[in-house]
Amino acid sequence: ASKPIIFTSASSNPQPGDWNDIYISSYASGSIFDHTEIKYGGSAGGTTSSGLAINSPTTISNSIISYSKANGIYLGGQKANMIFSNITVENNNRNGFYLYGNSSYSIKIENSKIKNNTEYGVYCKYDRELTVDNATFSGNTSGPITLYPNQVKGLLSNNTFDNNSKIDINGGTIKSDSYWNDFHSGQSVNYILHDNITVRGTDGNDGVTTLEIESGSVLKFDPSKHPYLQIGYDSSHPGKIIAQGTASKPIIFTSASSNPQPGDWQNINFITKDFQSELRYCKILYGGYGSSSYSNSIGVSSSSLKLYNNTIQYSGNNGIYFSGSPDIDIKYNEISHNNGDGVYAYTSSDFNITDNNILNNNGYGVRNTKSNVIIDASNCFWGSSSGPAGVGPGTGDEVSNYVTYDPWALESVSQQDTVRLSMPTVVDFDSVIVGNSNQRIVKITNTGNKSVQITKSEISIGNIDFTITNGSGSVIITPNQTHEITIKFNSDEIGIKNGILLITSNSETSPDSVKLIGYSFSDTTALNNETNKIPTEFSLSQNYPNPFNPETKINFALPKSSQVKIEVFNALGQRVAMPVNQYYQAGVHQVIFNGSNLSSGIYFYRIQAGKFSAVRKMILLK
Repeated sequence: ASKPIIFTSASSNPQPGDWNDIYISSYASGSIFDHTEIKYGGSAGGTTSSGLAINSPTTISNSIISYSKANGIYLGGQKANMIFSNITVENNNRNGFYLYGNSSYSIKIENSKIKNNTEYGVYCKYDRELTVDNATFSGNTSGPITLYPNQVKGLLSNNTFDNNSKIDINGGTIKSDSYWNDFHSGQSVNYILHDNITVRGTDGNDGVTTLEIESGSVLKFDPSKHPYLQIGYDSSHPGKIIAQGTASKPIIFTSASSNPQPGDWQNINFITKDFQSELRYCKILYGGYGSSSYSNSIGVSSSSLKLYNNTIQYSGNNGIYFSGSPDIDIKYNEISHNNGDGVYAYTSSDFNITDNNILNNNGYGVRNTKSNVIIDASNCFWGSSSGPAGVGPGTGDEVSNYVTYDPWALESVSQQDTVRLSMPTVVDFDSVIVGNSNQRIVKITNTGNKSVQITKSEISIGNIDFTITNGSGSVIITPNQTHEITIKFNSDEIGIKNGILLITSNSETSPDSVKLIGYSFSDTTALNNETNKIPTEFSLSQNYPNPFNPETKINFALPKSSQVKIEVFNALGQRVAMPVNQYYQAGVHQVIFNGSNLSSGIYFYRIQAGKFSAVRKMILLK
């Protein structure tokens, strides 16, 4: 730190672009930059020019990259996972980072400052795995970062941004479970969606890819592209969204225009029926691009959807469009000021939309186009105490034939309290030697706006293998508070052990359940499918012991016979061993890895079995 290595211009008055760059070619390996400064490079000034260009495994830490005429750092098709730790990338004439290579290897930027770059702090040319952890973005002219939808999950909540920052998101597909943060920095951070985004896949623990959006988040749609957010594609490619705002911190879907207009973007379109999506305390504003009767802010096609306490306004056409045979639960919403109908239905089955405020829409409040279908819209407020117009007796929004509206609310229907708990769906206890035990803490958070009382916490399945050691009693959890339950896994015989933690409360979803899974193995006997039950899912366990010297055991489970490859990588992402590359029958297996020819340090081991892949970290300590 006191004696950095400096790469800079020889001029007494240095300028950006005085020299070209440091170029790490694809033939290099294991380069290290620690406590270095790289300044005034990037003479080419082009899109992919930089002060530091990296095309092979390189370690960069505690360094400053600044005053490039082009990008600060260019990252090409490196053949290893890369970590940038505790670096400052600032005052470059283009982007701080330009992530170019369409590589299957991951990038992590941690504990770094990315500031005052003329274009973006981080620019992602392709959709590659990215994690940004505890970085500070400030003063980047075009914005802090531009990325793809599947990369947003790697933008962790501990990053900080300028007020009114925008996170630019290109079009694409969210293929694995994703959580979009509000970033608790006290600043306003907006997601800007520049093109169509689809959530689809079977990656999640419940068999469906899920997009979860934190309360307080703002998603703005580029009006020049009129994009949509589609949930699911078909029965083979399902999707789900969980967007649970609060009365004080709603989730907002709106136009990115400074002067928003109805129809600036298309809609949130729901396709999948087998998995229920939820929107609570959301504002869906200025959608409904298009002039057909199918244009809407929310489209529901034979989908399962819960809409509570939302505001759906200023659509260029209809507020909500229903088709097919939807499975819906819609209450306490305001559907108003839409240019077409509040609700347009073209369904093949009856459904209910009771207890909503449906008013001031230019078309019908509710329009039913099918004479063989009845819509129950009772207990709604239509903008007048006299009730709905149309086939109704009053002066409020019109209703069409085949809509039940009586009785109606005489005044605005108030939003209702929500009573909800959030908890993990699966808790993995990893591998435990027979006769030993392991503990995990299950965190249960009140995500509603009303206190929740847990009356009972019990192990309903597997109570021999799993026991609650703390937190099992009755407890009241106030909004945004977390309750912890400690569970012990008791390893008594070889095999995979499954259990269920059952939580009974006054939550809307009670009883809630958490799947528990643990792996028991002998210290001397290898596991195989002849001594264990066939597992129900693929898994890779934490090695034991860890740290180790020189041998450690790695367990993995196969629900079906597969070709299995296990590779070991060093911290630079270089493969140093491949202990397994063979065909295995279904079952639980154990391999012994010997690291006697390796030096002490952190290593990663990765399994590939069919389409299943997982990575864990281990430490060799000699």
